[in-house]
Amino acid sequence: MGNGRPPVWILIRAHLRGDPKKTAVLVLLAVVMVVVYARLFITTGGPQEVSAADQAVAAVPPVAASASASENGPAEARVKLDRPLTRSLSRNPFTLSADRLSNASGADGGLTVESLGLDPVERARAAAAELVLESTIVGSAPLASISGRIVRPGDEIDGFVLERVEPTKVVLRQNEIRVILPLR
Repeated sequence: MGNGRPPVWILIRAHLRGDPKKTAVLVLLAVVMVVVYARLFITTGGPQEVSAADQAVAAVPPVAASASASENGPAEARVKLDRPLTRSLSRNPFTLSADRLSNASGADGGLTVESLGLDPVERARAAAAELVLESTIVGSAPLASISGRIVRPGDEIDGFVLERVEPTKVVLRQNEIRVILPLR
């Protein structure tokens, strides 16, 4: 041992003596580790086989039992699942596109973009105002998070095509109209 350094076990012992709280925590963790490993290797049960019916999760929340339910049997037996419980939407019902407004007819007295006197540039700005630029990634594969959707240059979002991604803004195009969407 000519290198002038004490052996590792002497260093560890010196650290543990210097901090009694650390020593107590380490001893407790060592005991817990030994108990866990002992239970892991000593138990003879091993994995148990379970059928899929035992693991099925109820798709319908439990309903309070009434007098009629107890007469006709359990409430779960009366539930028929002939179609899936979840459905997917074909479009976002909370967005209103300027294209839909321009195609609406004013015969029923409703407001249309034409009746409001908006030109195409104003329509594009109004539609872009509904979009929120949340974040951007600039580099070899630029990305932008717009209104909760991840898009790349060339992708379409609500009638706009993403042309360019910059650190603090994106450039969107609708037909020949370009709109800059700043980062919020």
